[in-house]
Amino acid sequence: MSVKSKIPLSTEPLDEELIALIWRRMIILYDNKFTSKLGFGVNPDGFLTEAATVWSEELSDVTLTDLQYGFSQLRSAYPEWPPSVLEFRKLCLSKTMSDVPTLDEVVSILVTASIRTGSLANRYKHPLALAVSQSVEMFSVRTANAAGAKAIIKPVYEKLLIVGWDGFPDAPEHQRAIGVQA
Repeated sequence: MSVKSKIPLSTEPLDEELIALIWRRMIILYDNKFTSKLGFGVNPDGFLTEAATVWSEELSDVTLTDLQYGFSQLRSAYPEWPPSVLEFRKLCLSKTMSDVPTLDEVVSILVTASIRTGSLANRYKHPLALAVSQSVEMFSVRTANAAGAKAIIKPVYEKLLIVGWDGFPDAPEHQRAIGVQA
């Protein structure tokens, strides 16, 4: 599975019906605390307000599952006041990103990848680490000191967090190496 499918990097805003559902839920949860800050989401002509449009754009890469998770966490994360759109987006994506290794974990994985044997999953531990390894000079990573390895890996790691990465290949590595179709 691809992270791109888990975190779609859409440039299309959420549709008006979904924004209306989000708005209604926020109004139910926060009442006038939400509407006093952001209004009712629709102007008298029936079009989205500027605030609702911004929410629609900022939440464009959030899936329905992510939205459900975000709403399930609102009570504990924001019990008194509604979150900003960026806070809500971060909350929605927090579960999706919880299994992503940190930069330091990826550095550790890559520095020691050559001593592990077996599948790509066994050697790289996470598809993000594999994706980083395919975009850096691994000899330089393995022979650098810790700070040097981190400096090599960091820009690629940060870019992949933004654009996404593919999962592990489905076929075992030894089958791919000899051309066997999975």
